[in-house]
Amino acid sequence: MTSRSLSSAAALLALIASVLPPSPAIAQGCVEITATAQPGQTVTATIDGPAWFEMADLSQRVYRVTVTGPEGAAIDLWDGHVDTSWIYLVPQVWVDGTQISGGESVLEWTDWSEASALLVTPPDGTGASTVTVTLVELATDPAEPTFAISAAAHRTGVGGAVFATDLWVFNPSSIETAMALDFLPEAAAQKLRYQTVLEPWQVLLLADVVRGVFGLDDARGALLVSAPRMVVARSRIFTVGSGGTFGQGVAAEEWHRAAGAGQPWGEGGRRRFLPFLAGQPSFRTNVGFVEVLGIDAELELELLDDRGASVVTRALLVPALSHLQIDDLPDFLGVPDIDGAALVVTVANPARVFAYASVIDNRTQDATFIPAFREYDALSRQIVPAAASTSGAHGTLWRTDLGVLPVGPATAVTVEFLPSDGSSPVSSTVPFAGSGLLVLDDVVAALGATGSGALELDADHAILAVSRTYNQTPEGTFGQLVVAHDPWGGGVMTGSAVGVESSPAYRTNVGMFNASTSTTVDVLVRLVAGDGTLLGSRSFRLVPRRHFQVNNLFSVLGVADQSDCRVDFIVSSSHGPAFIDAYASVVDNRTGDPTYIPAVQVWSGLDVSSAVSAAASSTAESLQIGSGSGRGRVSRR
Repeated sequence: MTSRSLSSAAALLALIASVLPPSPAIAQGCVEITATAQPGQTVTATIDGPAWFEMADLSQRVYRVTVTGPEGAAIDLWDGHVDTSWIYLVPQVWVDGTQISGGESVLEWTDWSEASALLVTPPDGTGASTVTVTLVELATDPAEPTFAISAAAHRTGVGGAVFATDLWVFNPSSIETAMALDFLPEAAAQKLRYQTVLEPWQVLLLADVVRGVFGLDDARGALLVSAPRMVVARSRIFTVGSGGTFGQGVAAEEWHRAAGAGQPWGEGGRRRFLPFLAGQPSFRTNVGFVEVLGIDAELELELLDDRGASVVTRALLVPALSHLQIDDLPDFLGVPDIDGAALVVTVANPARVFAYASVIDNRTQDATFIPAFREYDALSRQIVPAAASTSGAHGTLWRTDLGVLPVGPATAVTVEFLPSDGSSPVSSTVPFAGSGLLVLDDVVAALGATGSGALELDADHAILAVSRTYNQTPEGTFGQLVVAHDPWGGGVMTGSAVGVESSPAYRTNVGMFNASTSTTVDVLVRLVAGDGTLLGSRSFRLVPRRHFQVNNLFSVLGVADQSDCRVDFIVSSSHGPAFIDAYASVVDNRTGDPTYIPAVQVWSGLDVSSAVSAAASSTAESLQIGSGSGRGRVSRR
């Protein structure tokens, strides 16, 4: 080694020594390889002291190594970089060390580096001994961008109602793209695959996808959507009642957001939070889990009460590539109903798991889907893009309930309502009762306000927040989930909300919120048919911290009724790129049940320059949404 390499190795050694107890083999700073283990092969070596084995693994894969050798030998897996016959150590152990017992020991891990190194240290006085190392690749991440839709069904539910799932997929590109759709059923049954080709800018509806595509009459599970190019997907599980439809929107989540041991903390690590759970008599809570990598998932479930105290923990196994739903969570855990509870889900092994809750109104049977939150999503400031306490079209009565979960030592949160009509914001600071979920029913009215708008939350430590905006009826509620996010993420610069429609049965509202404190933005809103044809558009100018909602977008743009359309939001400002929150809400005119569709950022495929040019000829007027302005059909759902 050169003197410069030796100097660098010495510095690295000092850092290692500060993290872990010293080992004789680490004294060189870089260490010599005894043997290299390739996936699917076994290597054998004779050692008389600490020995290093290179694990010739690749990133984004899950591995198992089996080591045989002298009883009591210590084995530790290190992250390192290999250069010919040397390993340069990185000061972090990815897998807890263990000892060989009964002649054999096994470690499993997910590798996110260029290479890994296994250190085998025989007990003192062992002398020369034989060690065998077998490396096996257990699973690998998907080769193409993949999205998970954690719940889909065609099944008869409570009271004989048949629940079905509609799926919309949008190709935001001028190039056709192949798409694969996998159905992961319950009980480790065989997954099913459907393949098709999406035309440029096509919005494809797969109606009643579980039965219509996969031919299953009584099944529930999860969907995986994959394509070589980015696609936008969203779904809705619903039933048809005597007065119309009601159900829950189920968001498509990027595959890398799945929880699992070995996941980097920035991707969310192994823990997930399910807040805003409700209990009897008015509501019940189901929870579900989907393993998407191909390894049986070992889970720990911990239920927290409304003060954050642990009520019960329970282990759970989710079979590989399958869906598991637990109906009536408190009954499964053997505890009384707890309103305002939260569930912490921990994945103990390198499986990959999505988790969700479905909170059902026992009076109407309308469900609200709540995806699991990552700890990484918790910040002290959060935005809720839409909230209301107001009457609406077709006799609807809109309310918003807010749930805030402290993650850490937060003691209070300030909730501020920014009205759509440009009137002055109102706010209140609310203390947390312990570390449990804070629930604010009809939060806009609780702040002394009416109307619709957006919420900004500011706490003294990291929080997670979720809201439900619903139509209050004498029979119960019909609602939609509106997830909070940090002010610097979750918005769009060029984005689309997919699967909107207008008919005697449905109407589509769209909303925008400019969370910036200093930048005025221009937003071009385009209504586009499922085949990519521009139907109409309008431009809006939003001043800082301004929410605006346009109701019955088809009618406002003078567009005839049709289904399976999309809404594009194209944002610009004089200061360069800018982001806003944007959404559509499709409301059943008969039941008043809404489905919230957040716009998804599209980084390619939407030709902004030609879109602006094409839209200019069809824009009836440009509305400036500033302080006190109230033109347009605003905020009546």
